[in-house]
Amino acid sequence: MKKTLKSLRFRLTMMILVLTLVPLVMLAAIQMNQFKSQLTTSIKDQEIGIAKSNAEATDLWLQTKIAAIQKVIEGVPNFSSLDALGKNTAVQPIVKTDPEIVMTIVSDADGNIPAEDGTVTDISDREYFKIAKETKKPTVSDLLMIRSIEQLGVTIAVPFFDAQNQFQGIVIDVVSAESLKSNYEKIKVGETGYGNLLSSKGVFMHHPDADKVNKTYQEAVSESAISAYDTVYSKDSGAESYTNEDGVAKIAAFATVATTGWKVMVTVPESEVFADLQSSLNQTALLIVITILIIVAISVFAAGYISVPIKRLSEYLNVMAAADFTHALPALLLKRTDEIGHLAQAVEQMSASIRQVLGQVVNETTNVKSNIGHSSASMSALAAQVEDVSATTEQMSAGMQETAAMAHDMNATSSEIKDAVTSIAVKAHDGSSMADEIAVRAQHLKESAVVSRQSAQDIRGVIECESRAAMEQAKAVEQIHVLTDSILQITGQTNLLALNAAIEAARAGEAGKGFAVVAGEIRKLAENSAKTAGEIQNVATLVMSSVQALTKSSEKALSFIDDTVIHDYNAMVANGEQYYKDAGSVQALVTDFSATAEQLLASIQNVAQSIQEVTASNNENASGTQNIAEKTSDMRIQSEQLAAMMLRTEETAAQLLSAVAKFKI
Repeated sequence: MKKTLKSLRFRLTMMILVLTLVPLVMLAAIQMNQFKSQLTTSIKDQEIGIAKSNAEATDLWLQTKIAAIQKVIEGVPNFSSLDALGKNTAVQPIVKTDPEIVMTIVSDADGNIPAEDGTVTDISDREYFKIAKETKKPTVSDLLMIRSIEQLGVTIAVPFFDAQNQFQGIVIDVVSAESLKSNYEKIKVGETGYGNLLSSKGVFMHHPDADKVNKTYQEAVSESAISAYDTVYSKDSGAESYTNEDGVAKIAAFATVATTGWKVMVTVPESEVFADLQSSLNQTALLIVITILIIVAISVFAAGYISVPIKRLSEYLNVMAAADFTHALPALLLKRTDEIGHLAQAVEQMSASIRQVLGQVVNETTNVKSNIGHSSASMSALAAQVEDVSATTEQMSAGMQETAAMAHDMNATSSEIKDAVTSIAVKAHDGSSMADEIAVRAQHLKESAVVSRQSAQDIRGVIECESRAAMEQAKAVEQIHVLTDSILQITGQTNLLALNAAIEAARAGEAGKGFAVVAGEIRKLAENSAKTAGEIQNVATLVMSSVQALTKSSEKALSFIDDTVIHDYNAMVANGEQYYKDAGSVQALVTDFSATAEQLLASIQNVAQSIQEVTASNNENASGTQNIAEKTSDMRIQSEQLAAMMLRTEETAAQLLSAVAKFKI
């Protein structure tokens, strides 16, 4: 079995099978994948079309019911002004003409629905009422429990208004959930595909499984399907694949009801979608098996047609491998015109060539044996000479290595000197820059001192002028004493007149009482004026004292500016001038030092470069000498090895003569 597996016939058969079956299987897989993709796209488009048509039908169904309510409201004159009973009576034809509507009721603007027994139902908390009141547009609720009938249903609320377009209430149609069920039970896709309806908030309004109705999809479906439902609510329409709670893979197409945002879904199992695909896969598998059998038969024949002649050639070569060149290939095999025939002819030609070569080998081997004897003696002498050269070269290598080590130390020392000189040159250059900066700062200091001295002199002149002007103006305060003396004289006379007036009023009796009062007030006014004039004189005295003190202070300030400030500024100007001259001297000194350091650095760099070149040359010489020594040693070893090989070659030549004698030509 193992021999069969390794045979050329088996391998050729397997190769032909692989070369034919792999493309066939790949083509079948590609076609099946394309067919599956097209089938999936087709079924999704079909489902989306069904979902969209049902969504549009649902939207039309809702719009029809809204239009019926609006028609009734518009057909009743002054509908908003009717009482509750009149409004309810006016809308009852809607219930009678539409069997899907359970009841029609009317609420007022506050959400109250009065009943015949006097009770009132409040729907103001219902979302559909709030939306209709705020938007003033018809609204449709999601599936909810109707209080009056205790059943699930959908409410269609249409607002109505008064003549001033003010909200007055809503007309409500209650549609039973059974109406939705009857509409969506008609949706059939494949054998088990079905349709369902979800509210805008994700609540199942219809589902074949009644236990899921009025539950959110997060509560009703499996964890693996929730992400697909989340995608449904992120798009208006499309198709999604998911796995339900029973592990069944499904494809669901969906569309959105424009009026309400409800989602219409059409779901079908993938097993039904791909039923035709599975049948095609089975047929393809059968076709592949038949093709394999045909290809196996063809490949066995083709492999035999190729391998049998090769086997005969192999047997012939085995005979030649046994040193027997007396046999010949069959004439039928040599007459073939294909590659195997060419191979047989080449083998036959090779056999003839080997016969000829063997004859030549016998002759040449004798000559080689004789030449090897002479070469062996020469190689022994050469090995002795190479050994002497190797010893001398090793001594030269040791000396060159010592020289290279000394040159390396000199190179390291010169590098340190170069670094030190480089540092000095850099610092000298930095010192020159600092000297320039010092000169600039000295010049700025001198100029600043001159400007400050001039400013101080200008300020002194201004202070002196302003102080003298102020002192001149302060003399006007002395006039206050003159004026206040006049006021005191006037108040004294006024006081005397008031006293005389009081005496005359007393003489006049009752007729002079009023004049006596006036005379008293005048006397008081005179006394107050005298008191005020005295205070003004005191203040004037203080002002004069302050002006005199200020005058003395101004004189002291001017004296300080003359004696101290101006003198200090003069000294500062002189110091700045001397500082600038000193900075120039330092700059010249540092510049000379920097130039000298740069010349020294250039010389040190030349010396270091020369030492580096000497070091590199010594290293190269040492390396070259070492290489010569190593190569000389290798030559000695190789010479010895070559001498040994010559001896072995001589023995081999003898053995070759013995081996060639075994061939049959």
